[in-house]
Amino acid sequence: MRIDRLAPLAFWSSFALFVFLGCLMTSRPLWQDESSLLANMGLSWGIYFGPLPFHDQAAPPLALIVINLLWAAGGGDVETTRFLLLCMTATCLALAGHLCRIRRKHTLLFGISLLMLLPETVIYATEIKHYILEMQACLLLIVFSACLDLKNRAAPALFVAASLLACLFSFSSMLVSGCLMAEIILFRSYGRFRLRWIAWLGVFGACWLALYALLFRETLVYQMSNYAMVYKESTLLSLLQQAPSEAGKKIFFLFKPINLPLFVVIIAVATATLRLRKDQGTGRRPEARSRPLFERDEFSNSRMAMLLLSAIVLASLAGQYPLSSQRQTLFILVPFVMMFMETIIAIHATASTRRIAAIAIIICFSSVMIDNARTIIRGKYIQQDTRSLYKFLLAHRQKPVVPSLLFDPTLHYYETRNPGSGLTILGSLSPASAFMPSNADVVTGLQSGNVTGLGVHIWYPLDLYGSFRTYTNWVLGIARQKGEILFAVAQFKPEHQEDLLRSAALADCSATVAFQARGVAAYDLKCP
Repeated sequence: MRIDRLAPLAFWSSFALFVFLGCLMTSRPLWQDESSLLANMGLSWGIYFGPLPFHDQAAPPLALIVINLLWAAGGGDVETTRFLLLCMTATCLALAGHLCRIRRKHTLLFGISLLMLLPETVIYATEIKHYILEMQACLLLIVFSACLDLKNRAAPALFVAASLLACLFSFSSMLVSGCLMAEIILFRSYGRFRLRWIAWLGVFGACWLALYALLFRETLVYQMSNYAMVYKESTLLSLLQQAPSEAGKKIFFLFKPINLPLFVVIIAVATATLRLRKDQGTGRRPEARSRPLFERDEFSNSRMAMLLLSAIVLASLAGQYPLSSQRQTLFILVPFVMMFMETIIAIHATASTRRIAAIAIIICFSSVMIDNARTIIRGKYIQQDTRSLYKFLLAHRQKPVVPSLLFDPTLHYYETRNPGSGLTILGSLSPASAFMPSNADVVTGLQSGNVTGLGVHIWYPLDLYGSFRTYTNWVLGIARQKGEILFAVAQFKPEHQEDLLRSAALADCSATVAFQARGVAAYDLKCP
């Protein structure tokens, strides 16, 4: 089967499955990272250009405005907001796919198809956070650069304008745009066109630094101040200093969603040593001269992916770029999926039997599709089954409830959607964003019972300094006052449970698990 016929078929098949599975996932229970952001919805748009007022949240300003619009359109309902976010993502993917089809960018079209099959894409397309917008910004920049006439005098200015706009939706766009422009300068432009792109790359860098100084740094002030140790310890520099064996795992972790990352690298290196037929009609180099595969325009995304990986690894080795979670590096999937497809298409182009190569592509897509569907159907994506926990609390509403620090935002969201629930909620700390108090101040406040200056975010120093037992002692103090309470928890580690049981024994109280589901539990604390 010809590539130009197979690509649209793969795209629309992947698109249909993406939308179907996304619709299934919109009904999953809310978890604290989403509810923390939801606490900041419904505010005036100007607020989103500075530090957010609740739960130390931070995101690019235009991403927040878009999510706020979807939240308002959905009436503040989680499932509706997720569905609208899915629709927005599907629209972006459809437009990108349509542009690739009419411009005959079949490799990109295959790449978008494979991207939609990854479970991470579906999961984050239905999570009320900004990470899927980072992926969309990266995808649109890649498609835009592929469809741009690089010899047009206005091309660099147009790309820089698009890149600066993308930065307001995605902080990572700075890296993506910089690497795309570097790839264009090194491999796809010559003479005065190259000089023009170099000049505009300088303009982009200067504008981004101005944006960072005037806007982004202030937006991230609580994140960078309160959780500095998280970011510091997630860099490759820190890992090499403390646990060298973990550094390689961290890099591998970036590509885990793609599956077979080692295969991608091996095939890319192998095919880069091949030489294809002479270029015809490129106008950039003499037709009589053959070019290595890796230098051809068909491998532009492979080069960009390697530049991006190099930039991230070097920045992380310098202690400047954290690799703390997969979703924070979600955008990396886009160029590496494209790299994977460029490799597969190159093999197809040089295969002795095209039909066998086409069958290999179909098998590749089918296997990823099945793996995706299995992940969704088994519900592996559910972080915390907070809905079941809330139903349990309502069924035992005669008992006061103390929500744990990581369940508190979610419980309060459920309560705002269910006025008159009859729940008595105790022990809630302030949701207001603020600079983190020292661990000594946290411990002193909990021990004295004076928690006025303490917020929900104190979970971090409690975990970091191993002082969580002070918090469970404080919870048991509430239990002793009331006689019996339900302690509702989310993301409660085994060591947290040990601290709770020790605190209960010290207070001469009993602590039993009254309810348990994925990522959540409720402890019945009884005191004489």
